[in-house]
Amino acid sequence: MKRVLTGCFAIIAGLAGVTVAPSHAGPQTARAAAPLLAQAPAPAGQAEGERFVVYFASGSAELDSAAEVVLKEAKAALAKLERGRILLIAGTDTVGDPAANVRLSERRADAVAAAMIAGGVAPSAIRAEAFGEADLADPTGDGVDQAGNRRVEILVGR
Repeated sequence: MKRVLTGCFAIIAGLAGVTVAPSHAGPQTARAAAPLLAQAPAPAGQAEGERFVVYFASGSAELDSAAEVVLKEAKAALAKLERGRILLIAGTDTVGDPAANVRLSERRADAVAAAMIAGGVAPSAIRAEAFGEADLADPTGDGVDQAGNRRVEILVGR
């Protein structure tokens, strides 16, 4: 089930059609989405695609100064591509309720998308997926406060 992004992203994006898909799929599903950005070879001088990661404090969807640097780098990579696209893959650690973690990962995707749009990225170039704790970058048991899992991966490609 897809939903229109909420919060300040919805205000910025308006009716642009950007959606985030809450998902309970595992890491194989999220990683399988990455090739969607690089279906055709890039023209000479253009990168196939790049990956950037924004990390978050526990329980937070607020972007810090380190995130702003990463977003700037991602926007620069996108600017190098003709008809570039962004795929956001949002996740959490395993602390808390799994359903609440999906909602938190949605808010994280919202925050990154809103910042990208505020920086001039077209809403139509962004797709987001929120996996909560179902797509761990660093596999852990339940209830583990693992900073590497509290993230939004930004995949930039065509």
